[in-house]
Amino acid sequence: MEPKNQQKILRIAVDSPLDFALDYRWNGTMEAAQPEPRVGQLVLVPFGRREVTGLIVEVLDSTELEGDKIRDVIAVRHQLAPLSGTWIGLCRFAADYYQRPLGEVALPGLPKNLRAEKTLALDKALKKLARQAGGPVAWEVAGAAGLNAEQAQAVDAIAGASGYAPMLLYGVTGSGKTEVYLGAIEACLARGEQALVLLPEIALTPQALRRFRERLGIEIATLHSGLGEIERARAWLAAARGE
Repeated sequence: MEPKNQQKILRIAVDSPLDFALDYRWNGTMEAAQPEPRVGQLVLVPFGRREVTGLIVEVLDSTELEGDKIRDVIAVRHQLAPLSGTWIGLCRFAADYYQRPLGEVALPGLPKNLRAEKTLALDKALKKLARQAGGPVAWEVAGAAGLNAEQAQAVDAIAGASGYAPMLLYGVTGSGKTEVYLGAIEACLARGEQALVLLPEIALTPQALRRFRERLGIEIATLHSGLGEIERARAWLAAARGE
């Protein structure tokens, strides 16, 4: 039985000053059980005389380009799960806010190891990440400090909010604001969600990590400028996968 050819047009954003996405042709076969490309997946495409990593932003059945002017996709990175619509939406917001093309925002926002141009290099990076990930780390839990009435009220307000709800927690140094943050994070984790904590300077990272690990009893993904590429990719993947 002859394999059934599939053809799709992939609209792809690349890291360049172009303020529009580019159309490429993808060909696959049903016999090879090759999954169809999806929005949010990374691809390798020809761009000028180079081969670059791009991001699929649309999957179409046709294009206005003439047949001899459209180029073929080299490879779809099925090793990586598609980036979420929420993540792409954030990149679109940032690109619009800073008046830059989507590709110039989205692609540099990914760890360098995940943007490897060669499939073999990407596979090696993912295998190395898997080896280094190891099993879950057991941290000794220090237990929650007793919250006073004002702290408990703040935790309840944060935990009970829905959607985007900015809040200001006011308190002098040493008044127990961190316990409020930890209580709010515990409520977040109890719902099966993740929490993002931003620190004002990198020097505070070791102390904050130690306290949060001891208090929550979980491993925490960290991202900052002092990390190597492997550590950065591991942390990014852990967050992206909900781990």
